[in-house]
Amino acid sequence: MVILGEYKSLVIDTSFTAWAYKVLDNRILAYIKNRSRDRDRTAKMDGLPEKTAAIENPGANDLKRRLITCLRKICVANTRYARILNLHYQGYVTDEICTRLGITQTNFYSILSRARSLLDFCLDKGEIE
Repeated sequence: MVILGEYKSLVIDTSFTAWAYKVLDNRILAYIKNRSRDRDRTAKMDGLPEKTAAIENPGANDLKRRLITCLRKICVANTRYARILNLHYQGYVTDEICTRLGITQTNFYSILSRARSLLDFCLDKGEIE
């Protein structure tokens, strides 16, 4: 319902799928923030120290910072990996990405798999192989 309500009132420059994924992503993030805010309020009312709330959701900002750092490293190391991760995150379907980049679906899945592995390794180790 949220997507249909907002879709009628906005002019969209990207594909509908990418826009819809972004709307849902923003709604989920807002829900998580509100939930953590409520948890913080409850912890303060109960007389618990503020550090308890930080322990329940450790490193949300740290994870975001590490993710951005790793994506920048991947972009420097291999721009094709970064571009495919970006287009996939934006919600473009496989056919659209393959057409835009002029690659086959098999090649797309291979590159996407390598890019995800590289991102996972970077998040774990803090560096790129």
